[in-house]
Amino acid sequence: MQPLLLFPALDSHLLKHPSQSAVFYVWTHLQVSGVALWTNLCASRTWHAVPLIAHSPSWFHLSLSLASLPTNQRYQYTLKYHHDGQEKWLGSVGENGAITIVAPPSLPPIPFIASPHVTLQANRRINNQSTRTTFKIDQGSHVIPLADVSNMHSYMALARKSSSWLVPVSGMARFEKDGRPWYFLIYMDNTGVVWVWWVKSTPFATGWLHVSSSVLELHTQGGHGVELFCGTTTSMDEDRIMAILGNNSKKQQEDGVMDTYLGYCTWNALGLDVNVALIDQALASLSDLVGYLIIDDGWQQQHDGRLTGFDADRGRFPLGLVGSLRYLKQHHPSLRSIGVWHALWGSWFGIDPSSLGKLYEPKVAALLDSKKPVGLVNHPAAFYKDFYQALAYSGVDFVKIDNQGAVDDLILATRHEIWHQYRLAATTAVEVSLSLFDRDDGFAIIAPSVGSSSRVSIRVEGEAE
Repeated sequence: MQPLLLFPALDSHLLKHPSQSAVFYVWTHLQVSGVALWTNLCASRTWHAVPLIAHSPSWFHLSLSLASLPTNQRYQYTLKYHHDGQEKWLGSVGENGAITIVAPPSLPPIPFIASPHVTLQANRRINNQSTRTTFKIDQGSHVIPLADVSNMHSYMALARKSSSWLVPVSGMARFEKDGRPWYFLIYMDNTGVVWVWWVKSTPFATGWLHVSSSVLELHTQGGHGVELFCGTTTSMDEDRIMAILGNNSKKQQEDGVMDTYLGYCTWNALGLDVNVALIDQALASLSDLVGYLIIDDGWQQQHDGRLTGFDADRGRFPLGLVGSLRYLKQHHPSLRSIGVWHALWGSWFGIDPSSLGKLYEPKVAALLDSKKPVGLVNHPAAFYKDFYQALAYSGVDFVKIDNQGAVDDLILATRHEIWHQYRLAATTAVEVSLSLFDRDDGFAIIAPSVGSSSRVSIRVEGEAE
């Protein structure tokens, strides 16, 4: 672990407008003093020290106005501090962060895609700083050049890792070689314009993005056309990006626990070996108090990967779910919320058809590359209603819903309909129950396959006795 962390790091190259500020943060576990940013961020471009403000012995902060600095100039920065009576520099000689100040950009014209397979459907100016354009793609298999992206400054894309996972891919100055399909790409060009490209597939056709020799391409397959979207804005601002993506809903109310306190998820440390004793030990070992806890995969009653009941596994949680949650909250008073993991269809391989599944008319479906079928039910709404009521009784505050099992791995023509039924069953159980988990915000479904991501407002009615 590095003795001192600087953000933005010394390998960063930032683009800034004169109206913006350059903001820096430092975290360290050392006893340090004299923490100062050394930079030539000034009109004369001379190197000078600017002390950071200490908010605690570990946290430091600095905000610099860029309003008086000329544009189209590149500036540098590094960090110096004192530790054990010695003056030290962060990084090595010549390893400096960079900031280029550019003039506020203008929105570019509507992207022109020279292909007979592409039809411009709509172009919407969201405000003076943002636009969104929609294209319809003809059915069939196509490779369509979209744009020259050689002027890319920095980017982030979502690449398909498997049938159930999208992974982020990012970089600066050049696109890394990646043969995986991309379904979303956001990048800033060297003028400061932000470009957002994404593809809307259907159950019968799919499209994805790919960069080849600095040219962004759209690849399509299938019998029905896909939709392509392109958004532009003049600032990497969250509200503008969300407006481009079509999310015009009001921001969710901030949650005092998750926005304020440190949280702990059992997965990385304990994996499937999770039990109440190990959770108790982990919470006690943390130097900072934890405000919320996620008990991840491994807590459920299950047989051969299929859910057999709503309570916790008694071998791992001898007090049951209700007793275990009460014990953890009593022994760790800082805990304000405890949530549990479950898969979209109960557990990894669904619901056990010979036990719990009997209550909801069980059925089984084969999975690609697996000898074990998944246990589904014909009445997912009834299952979720009972499931969440049981969790509420046990004192669960929220859930983490995982799309493990992957709808795209089901060998069923109706697999997307089944996914939608389960997703709708979960959200309906929330909405109908007025207060399914005593929370106002939502937890994201971990379901990053195409068309399979959503947010669920989860509240639970009732409380443990």
